Amino acid sequence: MASRARRPALLGIDVGTSAVKVLLYFLGDGRGGADRVRLARARLAPERPRPGWSEMAPDGWWRAACRAVARLDLSDASVLGIGLSTLFPALVVADGRGRPLRPAILYNDSRSDAEVRGLAATALTHPALVHLLTGNQVRPGTIALASLLWVRRHEPDLFERASLVGMAGSYVGFRLTGRFAIDAASASLTGLWATASGEAWLRGVCRAHGVPPEKLPPGPVTCGQYLDLLGADRQGVAEAILGDLPPGVDRAALRARPMTLPEPGWVSVLCDAFGIDAACLPEVLWPGDRLGALTAGAAEALGLEAGIAVAAGAGDTVCSSLGMGLADEGEVSVTCGSTDCLSSLQRTAVFSTRTMNMAYLDAQTWLSVAPMNTTGAAVDWFVSRFVGRGPKAYDRFFALAGQAPPGAGGVVFLPYLAGERSPVFDPRARGVFFGLTLASGKAEMARAVLEGIGFGHRQILGMTDARLGSPVGRIVAAGGGAAHPLGRQVRADAADRPYLYADLKESSGLGAALLGGVAAGVFGSWRDAAAEARRFVRFQEVRPAPEAWHQLKGNFEVYASLYDALKHCF
Repeated sequence: MASRARRPALLGIDVGTSAVKVLLYFLGDGRGGADRVRLARARLAPERPRPGWSEMAPDGWWRAACRAVARLDLSDASVLGIGLSTLFPALVVADGRGRPLRPAILYNDSRSDAEVRGLAATALTHPALVHLLTGNQVRPGTIALASLLWVRRHEPDLFERASLVGMAGSYVGFRLTGRFAIDAASASLTGLWATASGEAWLRGVCRAHGVPPEKLPPGPVTCGQYLDLLGADRQGVAEAILGDLPPGVDRAALRARPMTLPEPGWVSVLCDAFGIDAACLPEVLWPGDRLGALTAGAAEALGLEAGIAVAAGAGDTVCSSLGMGLADEGEVSVTCGSTDCLSSLQRTAVFSTRTMNMAYLDAQTWLSVAPMNTTGAAVDWFVSRFVGRGPKAYDRFFALAGQAPPGAGGVVFLPYLAGERSPVFDPRARGVFFGLTLASGKAEMARAVLEGIGFGHRQILGMTDARLGSPVGRIVAAGGGAAHPLGRQVRADAADRPYLYADLKESSGLGAALLGGVAAGVFGSWRDAAAEARRFVRFQEVRPAPEAWHQLKGNFEVYASLYDALKHCF
């Protein structure tokens, strides 16, 4: 029997919370989209040994990746490059040979709350300083530093034995190539890495304070010029900062001194303040950099050929954005699943405390990420409690929601069923149905759930407009949580903006595969890879209905006021 012709392809390995999914992407040969992608998956089972804890044995990621690739038909594929997409943060603590010393602590783990609350005790560990130097506020689970501080306090012997500290991508990449590293996007969420540095940091801080970039003086900026810029629209700021200096400091000399801007890399002052040996922290690579070649042992485990180029991948949010072709400032990608995550691309390092902020794919681009904790999960909850399970359960839910008019008869739903991360950060926040009357029924409540998700989008997009200084230009979305036409329409109506929905749900896997192509030299840069995604992925535009916002405006005003009105009750 003649063997099948082998076509050049890229492999994306997407390590998620509940599964490892692999995507085989055949490079352009005139075939249709359906023939160019193959998918396989293997389930994962994260552990919750105590309330608020969420862990995963790193070896489980590798075993699941091997199972998933084994289920993929590779008989006609010539794999040129491999890329990784991983859940993040997912703290991995390992010995000098890369062997994990404990289960990884995942992003949705809240055990480190006490450690985070203790950061304000000293100036060098104060949350405001950490945010200034790294671009992010330290929060339980969401920033790996919090979990690492928990390990130091509660497992001191293990902490002393640690020689390597990384994330999920560090470990899986190590199993593939023997090299333990971290991508820049994941490093941004450690709480120890300078997400912006040098002039980019200075421009970002000034823009965050409302200082236009053209107001920055040419050449090195003195401390006095910096203070004057910050105080341009807020009287007394410079005087207050100088007034906090110890007696004897020559204020005139300080004002004349050139500013020392943050340097790129791991922030040594924070490592010292937290008692973390910087030698344990991995080298940082850009997503798409060549991590190494697939080792013989890894090739045998995966059923591939040794020597294939492996990319330093990225966190799933970054890969998903690349897989939807995000390349220009003002674009937003939305991944819709149990959690909806809105990511905006920016070319200025403006880091809000209300979002997670990370490097994107080079030193001039960043992502500002706003995750809503329970969006698809809120639909799952409503279905299980009020609709009932079964093969047509979700069809029944959307049919039910479709029976209620826009505005849900005045019923408003606050989708904070498991706390919230954006647009407010409050792990104690709770879900709310507001506006129920004797006329309210399950149809109105179902509709309100969908509209509550859309209202959250609207709040986040408004924050993004303000941060960018202009309206968001393009919103692309993907994921199983946005598969139903009614869910798509309600998001567009509530946000009062058009959405472009991708026909490929697994955008993270595609982005990972494309990064593998960058590492293999198939694409000259990540921008070429993004252009490939735009050529391949098909988008359906969903525009807001003409009268929708008029019908929803009153409910949104109630929605926007509910958290502040009720937060003392949570």
